[in-house]
Amino acid sequence: MSNRLILNKHNMKTIVNSTILFFLIVSKVSLLHAQSNGIRQELSAGGNFIFVSVPKINEHLENQNFPAIGTQLGGTHLNYSVCVKKYIFAANFLWSISNNVSSEYKNKSTFNSFGFSAYYPVMNASNNKLYIGLSAQASVFQTVIVQNQIQDIRNLNLDRVMFYNNNWSFGGKLLYNMFGNCKFPLMFELAYFLGFNNEWKIDNPSISSIPISENFNRFAFSIDIPIIRSK
Repeated sequence: MSNRLILNKHNMKTIVNSTILFFLIVSKVSLLHAQSNGIRQELSAGGNFIFVSVPKINEHLENQNFPAIGTQLGGTHLNYSVCVKKYIFAANFLWSISNNVSSEYKNKSTFNSFGFSAYYPVMNASNNKLYIGLSAQASVFQTVIVQNQIQDIRNLNLDRVMFYNNNWSFGGKLLYNMFGNCKFPLMFELAYFLGFNNEWKIDNPSISSIPISENFNRFAFSIDIPIIRSK
């Protein structure tokens, strides 16, 4: 089990790092190209806060004296957006973490997601704009439970349990763009996502093999500032 866990963690880091690099390269090339074709494009970054609903897996963990998965996660993200007339189309990549500690164990969770969004303006003032949007996201929620004590570096994977959930979700968004004519505008976004009922995978034979499914619904809030903007 420990070898599988090491492999899964290594694969996850490789996928995340490769996705970020690809995302940055594509965004940079597109932004340079935008200067010659007149399409307004932007690469922005910021912080995000996610409140996720996972009651079934948490009930299962608590019944077996494990700490529940943290339902509040925080992290960072990248957004690449294209403005065509009054519409905005965007791709985003985000990652968040949470930690939950009990007297005996700790539970570290990571959430990674890649999604696409489309927005339509409902308020279009000179310096402030409000958009409504629709979004689709592919996400991976992974959580690792480990004994809450100092361990030998050669045996770090003993007594660990890993859960992961691959999920598709769809949601609605509100995007508020403040100080749009300034050099560094602020973009606030509220979103709510409904996920498909998807089964958790459990990477430890000591945990019950009864399938546990979760809708993985979540509420998200983010703040962005632009990194690169086409003229």
